[in-house]
Amino acid sequence: LLEIALPVFFVGILVLTKWAVENSGENTGTEVIPEFIPDGSRALTPLTFQDYVTAMQAKRVCQTSESFFPGSGDGLSITGMPAEGFNWQVPFVKCDVRFCDQDGQDASNFCEYAMVAVAGSSSTDQGGAARASAFAAWMYERYPALRTSMPFLFDFVQVFDSPEEMDTYVRDTRYGDSEFPKIGMGIVFEGNAADSYSYWLRQ
Repeated sequence: LLEIALPVFFVGILVLTKWAVENSGENTGTEVIPEFIPDGSRALTPLTFQDYVTAMQAKRVCQTSESFFPGSGDGLSITGMPAEGFNWQVPFVKCDVRFCDQDGQDASNFCEYAMVAVAGSSSTDQGGAARASAFAAWMYERYPALRTSMPFLFDFVQVFDSPEEMDTYVRDTRYGDSEFPKIGMGIVFEGNAADSYSYWLRQ
């Protein structure tokens, strides 16, 4: 008897649910939103390399601001770096707001700058090495500020003989010192095929 009653009971629940929905007076249909082009508040605009250059040139000063995380700091931030630097999108400059003591303090020494490293795919890849050197020259031509108005003394684009030399560089105990700046981005070019411009990125 129970085996007969249970299916009837559950079917009854489904029928009652359907009846309640149909008579609720609410529109439960799917809403179709027409297509539209999002405005600036909805669209995500990626940073260009020119934005990176501008960010590296910017003067950094400690300033009073509302803490990004309530109760997490003393209300200081560094100019040009919203949200205390959290979710910072520029890989070539990082600043540590924890060193700020007062409003208006020069924050230049609280910032660390990184370089771009380029190389051919191996020490014997002459075509790749030529492309790496050509890319470095193009960077300086396209963005002359990289040579003239940066707040650091090292060459922003540095050419390595091979990816292995990059590996040796980052393992050096002096890595991160002023004379051994960190690598913010590595680009390795292959140059053995005239009809192919292959490269890969290292971070």
